[in-house]
Amino acid sequence: MIEPLIRVRPPIVRGVSGLPVAYVYRDVLAEIIFNGSYAKDQIAGGLLVGGHFECPETGRAYVEIEGFVAGTHVAGIGDLLRTFRLQWKPAGLALRYNFPGAELVGWYAAFPSAPETPAQDALLLHQTFFTHPWQVGLWVPPEATAPLALSNAPAAGGAGPRLEAHPLGVIHATAARAR
Repeated sequence: MIEPLIRVRPPIVRGVSGLPVAYVYRDVLAEIIFNGSYAKDQIAGGLLVGGHFECPETGRAYVEIEGFVAGTHVAGIGDLLRTFRLQWKPAGLALRYNFPGAELVGWYAAFPSAPETPAQDALLLHQTFFTHPWQVGLWVPPEATAPLALSNAPAAGGAGPRLEAHPLGVIHATAARAR
């Protein structure tokens, strides 16, 4: 497993309830929101890049999202899963070329009009490609009303696997990038 760097959590634009598992730079989130509104009959999806860290105060892992690669527009999450299967190697090359030293920290889906909460196919996508416990999904509903960071939920009481929603921290513009 890749060991996280120990790093204090970044300053965020507005308060959120609880500690986020993911932080995104404001300009990156704006671009993802724009992509989600671009094609009215499709969702925007792709791979998130950045770094994963450990908070020295809590010992909990979190990710900082610096950008994205392999952005595409598809009809649904199932199509995004198929696209990832086909584009995995080229996406890895794009990651190394455009973001040297960055890690694949997760995936995103942004919607022009869609359900506000993730469906079962989002869980399949996450568990197929994102096996590290710190990797996240970024779920951006229409109008970016309340973007969520998704992570694997701890198993409890015989319940099957599921994704757990967390607040997303938007990094203040004056904060330095992770790399």
